[in-house]
Amino acid sequence: MDSVIVCVHGRSEQWHLKDQLLADFQGGILEGLGRLPAPVAIGRERILLAFYGDLFLPDAVLSATAGQRLSAAASWSGAAGSYRGSSAQRTAQTAADPLYQINVARAILREAHRRGLIERGSVSGEQSSQREMPPYSGGGLVWLHSLLVHILQGLERIFGAPRELLRLFVSDVDLYLHNAALRAQVMGRVLALLRQQADRSIIVVAHSLGTVVAYDVLNTHREIPIAAFITLGSPLGLSPFIYQELLPPVPPGQKHPFPTNVATWHNFYDPNDIVALVSELAPLFPGPPGQAVICTPVQNNPSDPHSLTGYLIQRAVAQAINNALLCKTPLPSKLK
Repeated sequence: MDSVIVCVHGRSEQWHLKDQLLADFQGGILEGLGRLPAPVAIGRERILLAFYGDLFLPDAVLSATAGQRLSAAASWSGAAGSYRGSSAQRTAQTAADPLYQINVARAILREAHRRGLIERGSVSGEQSSQREMPPYSGGGLVWLHSLLVHILQGLERIFGAPRELLRLFVSDVDLYLHNAALRAQVMGRVLALLRQQADRSIIVVAHSLGTVVAYDVLNTHREIPIAAFITLGSPLGLSPFIYQELLPPVPPGQKHPFPTNVATWHNFYDPNDIVALVSELAPLFPGPPGQAVICTPVQNNPSDPHSLTGYLIQRAVAQAINNALLCKTPLPSKLK
């Protein structure tokens, strides 16, 4: 059976043009495969991108050049505007929920504490972060935005991750999870491409927020067999603010499953990737006997541990893709 790789992009990558982002995926995958001793040959035309980034963008940005988009991204705050994902003007409250974004940022901070990456009570720790919070001025949303910036500054000091990456990540997660119309449209883009390729052996390669989107799609459309699900820099395990909101919903205390239509699931993470701090996904997504998420640490770009290309060129990632291209794992049977 002919194979195809379907890529699902992640956080803040809507600011790039589709062709540019597709070229990044194609180049990274092919470079990674080229580092193997005997890689399977695959043409660029068999590496596809489920692009949904335009749904996140204000209408005014859609016609901008790549340079203009990146300039706009630097000043983007998720404020009110007209979005492709919604026909109506969105209010500031529904466009961005700073309290939710604060909770996501704090969850990252707590996980860093749990893993011993931050010494409790240190200048950069959560306790001191709480002590040094900007004083409440009664400004409501203004104060919450100030608090969010304060926490992101602390995370930036701890991890060296660019504050813009963190700000855009929590903003995108907020928009995706809490705007039902937008979420349905984003999932629809991915689902449409998977259905177009249903007569092929499909390998899904997802990065960052794209792993959340891809999981939602695969777990709610189990009629589409997937040869391999490869997640890179994934925040899927961040609980409760992402994990508990995956689709379909599960009762409190119950875990989300390993999708039954997925033959094998590889999760790759850099231990210094702030987005992927909850890296051991196997206990969170239990599968039937003999089927579990295979979690593998890699060393991404030291200056950007969340880098898409940095993940794709890793030998371990390339080997997982290569094995799927060789069809070393039996495909799940199509469900009726």
